[in-house]
Amino acid sequence: MPLVNFSNVNFDQIKQSLRDYLKANSNFTDYDFEGSNLSTIIDALAYNTYITSYNANMVSNEVFLDSATLRKTLSLWQGTLGTFLSPESLLLLISLSLLMLLTLMRLR
Repeated sequence: MPLVNFSNVNFDQIKQSLRDYLKANSNFTDYDFEGSNLSTIIDALAYNTYITSYNANMVSNEVFLDSATLRKTLSLWQGTLGTFLSPESLLLLISLSLLMLLTLMRLR
């Protein structure tokens, strides 16, 4: 199976990657991947991979102050850094972080 860029995956990409892998495997040469029960198993595997990828991405983003988006995470960072922002300043920081993230995504 070729390596997948997990920073930009969706359900259909994962599903197609699983199908390509199974089609290349000599044990599955006579299977119909579109209309069989194997398609349901591929869907379940792709869904599980997609959710796991999403969760891993969210966890890795929340670990760093620059990419954190959840208010709770930013509040925890405040205590760690010894600074405390007002709720308005905290919301502004979240908004700026999201704006920066969206700008970076558009540049790709």
